[in-house]
Amino acid sequence: MKMSQRIELPSFLIIILLGILLLYSYYYLATQNKSSVNALWGNIRSIKHLIPVYIVSMFLSAIGFLAALYYLYKTTSLTSYEKQRIPFAFMVIVFASLFWMPLSLTYLKDKTKPAYLKYTIIAVLSIVAFASLYSTVLINTIREKNYKLEQKIATVGMSYFFIHTFFFDNVSWNYNFF
Repeated sequence: MKMSQRIELPSFLIIILLGILLLYSYYYLATQNKSSVNALWGNIRSIKHLIPVYIVSMFLSAIGFLAALYYLYKTTSLTSYEKQRIPFAFMVIVFASLFWMPLSLTYLKDKTKPAYLKYTIIAVLSIVAFASLYSTVLINTIREKNYKLEQKIATVGMSYFFIHTFFFDNVSWNYNFF
């Protein structure tokens, strides 16, 4: 495998544009569905002090994600496999995340609470969690030559991102929402 490759700029632009679209979609849907937004917390609302923990964890996860993006922008130590797979995993994370809020709001509004919708939401959160794990493993296994500290920070950041997306979102949120 040829080393000394980097992720191409168009891949970064796609990830960034999807991220902006994701944030805007959450903002738009929250402002258009004010009466339902609080219900997205499910039973988490009844557990004292848990919402602030979730919010802090969301910010830490975002910092970890951005630290990983920064490292990936700098490194030139990628194999051709890593150059293809890592940005794809990041795109999957952000793209799949676009579906969580609209699906969840639809579920809240549908009085019949259809099983297919429930399992679609669970699948979306599972895809995000496992794409997070996959990208974390890929970043950790890069044979870095120049940016070893940045790689460690990116690995720790994405490890926390995985912890959040798996335990907070995929396990705890699903349990407390459904």
